[in-house]
Amino acid sequence: MDDEGPAFVSFSGLPDENVDDFVSNVESLRKHFKWSNQVTFCYARTMLKGAARRAVQGRGETRADEAADPSSWSNLRASLVFEFSEQYANDRAMAQVVTARQEAGESSGEYARRFVDLVAVLVESHPLDSRVLAMLFAAGLRSEKTRWELLLRRFNSIDRAVGFVAPD
Repeated sequence: MDDEGPAFVSFSGLPDENVDDFVSNVESLRKHFKWSNQVTFCYARTMLKGAARRAVQGRGETRADEAADPSSWSNLRASLVFEFSEQYANDRAMAQVVTARQEAGESSGEYARRFVDLVAVLVESHPLDSRVLAMLFAAGLRSEKTRWELLLRRFNSIDRAVGFVAPD
């Protein structure tokens, strides 16, 4: 920091950027200029580029923890740290598995391969119960009939559940 205050920097979420540095910079600017929470939030959003901007835009404003104040700097800061801090990489991967859903136009086989790829990221760091994975997989299927067939068969492995839906 020089006599004029902290520098104005952007953040795009690239691998060579550090989200903690961006957050610290925004906090320094907030203190230096005595910004309100709302002004800090607006400034930080304007300084997001690329993947960081897309991650924030994709969040929407419907999260329960943001119901009181969807334009809160503290909520934006927490979201950025979760999305771009390496310490939360496993949590992000787990969130992707838990929220995985078959997309419109995606075949059951394509969804199965995508789900297995998501799970593969977690296997090394999280010992995951295969039965729970089979249930999560079933929950993400668009076809209610197939979903219930899987759940009622009580597959005890993700491999068997995927094989039932997408036999290759």
